[in-house]
Amino acid sequence: MLIDLHIHSNYQKDSPLSPKEIIARAKNTILDGIVFTDNAIYNDVDELKRYGEEVGIVVLFGAEVHSDKGHMLVYLPDISKFGDIIKPSDEPMSISDLVSMVNNLNGAVVAAHPYKKDVDRPLGDGLFTVEGLTAIEVESGFSDNTANILAYDAASRLGIPMTGGSATKDNFDHLGLYATLFSGRLTTEKELVDKLKNGRYYPVNIL
Repeated sequence: MLIDLHIHSNYQKDSPLSPKEIIARAKNTILDGIVFTDNAIYNDVDELKRYGEEVGIVVLFGAEVHSDKGHMLVYLPDISKFGDIIKPSDEPMSISDLVSMVNNLNGAVVAAHPYKKDVDRPLGDGLFTVEGLTAIEVESGFSDNTANILAYDAASRLGIPMTGGSATKDNFDHLGLYATLFSGRLTTEKELVDKLKNGRYYPVNIL
């Protein structure tokens, strides 16, 4: 299955795109599924999952959390637990506390666009000091080619699995171009987390 693990919608203030619009657009790409990763609590999960079934796209939910060392994509087997992680405060969470919390919830943590420079508190080579990561996003529609190459190199040196995601937020330019290829089928957040932890997947760039 080809899944975009990093998508934002208007559940965040800085995105104009509605979840249903994104799902419908995703159906017109080569994607089999998408994961919404807004820093927000969704109140219509069941409705959006049903809509995904209607159009033929697997719809899952995660979150992008800002830490004191970069942005982290978080995936939990039980999405009702995101309330423990997503806080209304703008104060970034300690990366060690975040990773520990997610691991205690049996989730997965992926470093998002680690070499993207123009974000608050970019991670960069701090990647080499972070323990407990599940994977590193090395094909990101939010990063330029150099940043993606640096992320790939870091993941290779660390021996950590790699993912891809479009980071769709403002428009659909990268939807269907950056994703992660999994073997077999997955339809739930628990199955996604299990597959992320087993390490058998590949980042994809269709450009």
